[in-house]
Amino acid sequence: MDAQTTASISSPTLSVSTYLGKVRLSWPKVPGAKSYRVYVASENETDFKLLVETKSTIYEAVMHGGTIQRYAVSGLDSKGKEGNRSDIFGAYAYVEPWGITAVPSGGFVVVD
Repeated sequence: MDAQTTASISSPTLSVSTYLGKVRLSWPKVPGAKSYRVYVASENETDFKLLVETKSTIYEAVMHGGTIQRYAVSGLDSKGKEGNRSDIFGAYAYVEPWGITAVPSGGFVVVD
């Protein structure tokens, strides 16, 4: 991005968590941002692809087990100019083992 097309809004402060085969991205509202762009790249890719444009400050996606995805978010101002992207965060989706059942029992989890 060059100086003429970059908005003067701050970069989002991105947080990433994974659970049950999903990744959850969240960030606080950025002053001046009217919407946000979420970008993704796989572990070995250098180019990030636009995943979605949203007004929300939360984005969730399904991940395939054993994969690593990297994410970044940017804000757009009211004129559609994009600010700088957040720091890049990676997320890893664990491969779930087959044939194992976890049952809660008296404050413990019993694995059958």
